[in-house]
Amino acid sequence: MTAAAKNVLNQALALPEGERRRVVEALLDAMPPETVDEIETAWLEEARSRAGQLERGEIESRAGEAELAALETKLRSIHAT
Repeated sequence: MTAAAKNVLNQALALPEGERRRVVEALLDAMPPETVDEIETAWLEEARSRAGQLERGEIESRAGEAELAALETKLRSIHAT
């Protein structure tokens, strides 16, 4: 990732949640349609896979907000370097 991209990412991560969401949506809207379709297909496949794992007892569910907060903290520490 270039220094400019890291700078943009760090600035985006510093935004309040609602504004971060709008930035993500705007970036996705700027993607070519075939790329968006590929992303949506990959997310659907992943969701189906995880639902199956959950039903089989292979994984446990977790509180989404806590997991997102932990992920955001991890991303901030990675991009701070």
